[in-house]
Amino acid sequence: MEKKITGYTTVDISQWHRKEHFEAFQSVAQCTYNQTVQLDITAFLKTVKKNKHKFYPAFIHILARLMNAHPEFRMAMKDGELVIWDSVHPCYTVFHEQTETFSSLWSEYHDDFRQFLHIYSQDVACYGENLAYFPKGFR
Repeated sequence: MEKKITGYTTVDISQWHRKEHFEAFQSVAQCTYNQTVQLDITAFLKTVKKNKHKFYPAFIHILARLMNAHPEFRMAMKDGELVIWDSVHPCYTVFHEQTETFSSLWSEYHDDFRQFLHIYSQDVACYGENLAYFPKGFR
């Protein structure tokens, strides 16, 4: 399978309007974020069922679409520079019932759900039974 390298844009921190906050969080206030919300997925679930799709890959895709819509969620440090990736690819788990463990897989993101679903299905078929923690490796 051909590996596609995702591009990125380097952020000029010296000119960035969030410079002071970025530097504070890089030095003294490092953080992570989590969010728990009640979310009504009735319409989403109805559409998934109507189209006879599986919930898990559809939900992974919709979350990845939301993440890719916001540059803030595509930011990362690369070689000491702050960058905004052109796109980010979802990572998800596959449960192994026989060992009660899981593997962490990722699939290349595509805005088109059918194209994403095809890639997701190929990845799960290829790596889903592998008991390694990262059977596909890192991106």
